[in-house]
This record gives sequence, C-alpha cells and structure tokens, in this order.
Amino acid sequence: MIVAMTNEYKEAIQADKNDTLTEWLIDYLSDIERGRNIALAGGLAEDGQFHTNLINYPIEKFKILLGPDTSFLYFEEPNKFNTRVEAMVESLKNGWKPVPFIASDLWNEGLELNDGAHRAEALRRCGVKTYSTVFYFRNQKALDSFVESLE
Repeated sequence: MIVAMTNEYKEAIQADKNDTLTEWLIDYLSDIERGRNIALAGGLAEDGQFHTNLINYPIEKFKILLGPDTSFLYFEEPNKFNTRVEAMVESLKNGWKPVPFIASDLWNEGLELNDGAHRAEALRRCGVKTYSTVFYFRNQKALDSFVESLE
C-alpha cells in the first residue's frame, strides 16, 4: 500500500502563510478520511491558542508517543506499525510530502509529538533530520521560552 500523494502539505504551508494553520489543522484532523485524529483536533480547538508558525525542527528531539514496543506510551503491534511506515517510505521515495508534525506541551511535560509518529519514523528511515512542525504550548510564557531557545 502506497500512501496517496495529495496537496495537503501545500495546503498546510499556505495556511501557515495566511495565519490560518490552526484552523486548517483542526479541519484536517477532524476529517476521518485524512487526519483521523478527532481527539487532537478537539484539544487544539480548546487549548491551542499559544502556538508557533511552522518551524523546521530536529525529529530526534521529539518525545514520540506511539511505537512498536512497550517503551512507548502507546503501543502499536510491530507488524502494523512497520507496514504503515514502509508504505510511507515508499511514498516518500515517490515524491510524497507529508503534512507537518504537531508537537505540544499541552497535556504533559516536554515536547510530545502529538501527531506524526509514523511519518517521523518514515522520514528518519529516509535520512531526513528535520521537518516542518507546529508547536502548541500551555501558556505564553512557555511559548516565549521555546522561541528564545531557538535563537
């Protein structure tokens, strides 16, 4: 199974330029055909007022929540996880550009990758070190601190 190539990445970039990225992400995540993450969409709608625009950020710095072994907060059976990742790797080789990651400190300490575990692994396997990410924070102070850490 190869992941369908779409214009979703371009849509996200355009939404970022238009300062409508959060709205676009909520719509995308709420769509059961595309984002399939209604819980995160609701969380961003409720708690997502403090956020960055898209930032190219090192994949290795994220706390990944979902994976194929019990060290992850959310376990996915290894065959299922690897099948999904390999399909994405194949699609990346064919020109697919995944939607940006979503990371936050909204519900737990530290920057968690709330959406994108499979994409992160696929990109890593293809040698990609950084990727477009939008960050959401609990408050303005946390957002300001993060932005300062980037400088």
